[in-house]
Amino acid sequence: TFDFTSRLAEYDGVVTEVVVFPDFVDGNTTRSADTTMYFDNITFNPEGTDGGTDGGTDGGTDGGTDGGTDGGTDGGTDGGTDGGTDGGTDGGTDGGTDGGTDGGTDGGTDGGTDGGTDGGSGSTPIVIFNDAANPQWVAWDCCGGTTPPVITDTDAEYGAVTSFEVTGATVNGFSSREGVATDPQPINVNAWMVEGVISFDIKLLAAGDTPATDWVFKVESNGGDQFVELSLGTIPELNTWKRYTFNLSDLSNDGLDLTAIDLIMVFPAWNTGIGSEYVVDNVIVSPTGADSGTDGGTDGGDTGGTTTAADGIDFETNTLSWEVFENGESSTPLEFVANPDTSGVNDSATVAKIIARADGAPWAGTITTSVQTFTLDSSNSVVKMMVYKDKISTVRLKLATASQFGIEILAENTTVGEWEELTFDFTSRLAEYDGVITEVVVFPDFVDGNTMRDADTTMYFDNITFNAN
Repeated sequence: TFDFTSRLAEYDGVVTEVVVFPDFVDGNTTRSADTTMYFDNITFNPEGTDGGTDGGTDGGTDGGTDGGTDGGTDGGTDGGTDGGTDGGTDGGTDGGTDGGTDGGTDGGTDGGTDGGTDGGSGSTPIVIFNDAANPQWVAWDCCGGTTPPVITDTDAEYGAVTSFEVTGATVNGFSSREGVATDPQPINVNAWMVEGVISFDIKLLAAGDTPATDWVFKVESNGGDQFVELSLGTIPELNTWKRYTFNLSDLSNDGLDLTAIDLIMVFPAWNTGIGSEYVVDNVIVSPTGADSGTDGGTDGGDTGGTTTAADGIDFETNTLSWEVFENGESSTPLEFVANPDTSGVNDSATVAKIIARADGAPWAGTITTSVQTFTLDSSNSVVKMMVYKDKISTVRLKLATASQFGIEILAENTTVGEWEELTFDFTSRLAEYDGVITEVVVFPDFVDGNTMRDADTTMYFDNITFNAN
């Protein structure tokens, strides 16, 4: 008997999932042999019919139940308008592989902490990890039996970093819970909900025998009672530092309690990437997109800041945070460079530069989540962007929501070696959107999912504006 009566007040909506764990003692107890369980006749009865206890299985899990989330912050990955050319990059199969235990990372034993005691009320970023072990937030391996050490990275810009290893089905991260942290201090960042972010740097040292195709960022609060799990969208790269940034507003919209965050994790999707090793640094919770206070080394396109749809995107004073994705082993970060031609229609001093590599995916591109969330409507549905390319080919622009639903609009430059303005009109697609816009994705050279590049393609872009139709 599993009696949920005493927990009814905690539910925030109708029940949509039923999950069964046949042999789950806690997050640290592994099986010595296979366990077989037959089950049948699951009934839902009025209060007082069968009594019993809740079985201790609430432990928090999304494993296997959120399944098939598109994950596709790497843009172009939900197939969009290209007729199903996701090319296997939507990565969204963490459900079904989570194994039902990664949600329960506190093993049901932390007892919950009151959290929400400090941080978030001022403007000083909260350091989870940066250059030294933090007794308030201890590096933690859920189920693999390792104790993640602090080591010195080969890149002098980073210095001391936390090293994680995936020895089996596990999740890794930083915990501020009783029994793990020496001085647990869950954080309250609710005051930073509108513009705040969580950011971190990660470098893959070894991919394992079967490299993971999806990596996960997960945050929990109140001992695991609330959690949000998101795909990184673009997987970490071997021997290359990459910066990832997530908006607190998105985490809150997805159900996270920002007043009592006590677990921050990043790991290959459950039971994948066995044998992988990676290092993490600069885990910072900031009141704005500028993380103020990391020790250097970003992905090159990540100087922080936010903008609004009304102000648009330019690269003179506020470059925003950008990630390049699916761009092959020779990928380079987004760069902010001098305008190659100020004599034409674009006289800006500074522009963005992306090189779509020949060994990259057709849908290689760059994404920012630093535009403050906005409702796409007739006042802003016509997006214009200046481009300067070395070949004539399709440019795509995608606007996506927190659910990873997004629409791609195509345009094609008509000239090379000079600036021109492309228009991406979303007006006819407005009714399809399921929420506010959280991501802007640019694909510099994406004809379709089967057309590979013969050579690298370089595109400069600038002055993205959101206009009335």
